[in-house]
Amino acid sequence: EISIASPGGLDKIANFNLAGLAPSVDFFNVMTYDFHGTWEDTTGHQAAFTGDPVGYDIETSVDAYLNAGVAPEQIVLGAPLYTRAWSGVADGGDGGYNEASSGAAPGTFEAGNYDYKDLLSQINAGAGWELY
Repeated sequence: EISIASPGGLDKIANFNLAGLAPSVDFFNVMTYDFHGTWEDTTGHQAAFTGDPVGYDIETSVDAYLNAGVAPEQIVLGAPLYTRAWSGVADGGDGGYNEASSGAAPGTFEAGNYDYKDLLSQINAGAGWELY
């Protein structure tokens, strides 16, 4: 069997010939993460299921693959076991989503990134995180 790591963002998908690849590829491991991060001045969900204002979400990505003729059983979703974090973000009424930031928050292995076990330890320690 042949599998490939393939893009999740529409701007990257546009450069892939999905219809041409589909007959030869068994699995598309779609990188449906890192849609947003501290390289942007505005916060965003790094792996939103749906509803991203600019279309960086899993539903939009999967629809692009299906519309290009890729069969559902060929699609494997990539999921992050870390998060992206910003600092200096106002609530804005939606928990800081889609708001301006002053840059990257501190992180586990680099600024703006917390790995899963660090997130769990901070949540369990009551470090002020709200779990949704």
